[in-house]
Amino acid sequence: MGGDFEGFLIVEDNRQFRRPDERDCRAVQQTYGLTNLKVLYDPNGTLESLGLGARHTHFVLREGSVVEFRQANRDDGFAPVIEQLIR
Repeated sequence: MGGDFEGFLIVEDNRQFRRPDERDCRAVQQTYGLTNLKVLYDPNGTLESLGLGARHTHFVLREGSVVEFRQANRDDGFAPVIEQLIR
């Protein structure tokens, strides 16, 4: 498939376990040095209404926003999928 790669991190809550805002996203970027990763937030709780709130979940989407991979509560598995898609 090849092409460009773009990563996103979605912040579900802040340190006070409340909905985050732009300041929280900037703090995450600065704390972890995320210069090439966009940090987003869900101000309306839409992800939670879809059953995705308060979970550690990885998604890999390919062109056309097709979900190629989804895995919750684990950090393995997504990197090989990304590598295969960007070849």
